[in-house]
Amino acid sequence: MRGMRKFTLNAEQKEFATAHHSLIFSFLKWRGLSKNDYYDIIVFGFMQAVYEYLTKPNLRAEYEFSTIAYRNMPDALSANRIYLNRLKRKGVTVSLNDSIPAADTIMDGLERAELLGEIAKQVSRRQMRIILMKANGYGIRYIARKEHVTIPVAKDLLERSKSAVCTAVGGAHCA
Repeated sequence: MRGMRKFTLNAEQKEFATAHHSLIFSFLKWRGLSKNDYYDIIVFGFMQAVYEYLTKPNLRAEYEFSTIAYRNMPDALSANRIYLNRLKRKGVTVSLNDSIPAADTIMDGLERAELLGEIAKQVSRRQMRIILMKANGYGIRYIARKEHVTIPVAKDLLERSKSAVCTAVGGAHCA
């Protein structure tokens, strides 16, 4: 999974992970996520937390392990969402007998481009980048990191661009 570092746990880290394994199930329950669907994703964040917690003495001195684990497990979930939302995984299915996509798909693309053009006329470049990332399924934490701003600043930029989006869509999704 992209975004997650590759590492190997030593014997001490494996034992620690085994002792705290129940945190994964607590996290899944807390977030209302299915064990069958999300365990294999969340476990990467948990293992990252084990590795960091046992290799960085300052973390052990300042935080409980559960804090670090609950911070890393959503990152694994976010990395998976980003992975799944890439355009190459959302391609248009075309019959082998067809040589071009269906007209509806072409029209959807044109309508989206037109809406984005209208929005771009009313917002700053940074706001437009944030709108595009949000529209493509990226979380606010990832957006803030990419834009080198704090999460509240990213939320504020997104909120201030809401009126431009509402104008472009004709107020259909604004309340």
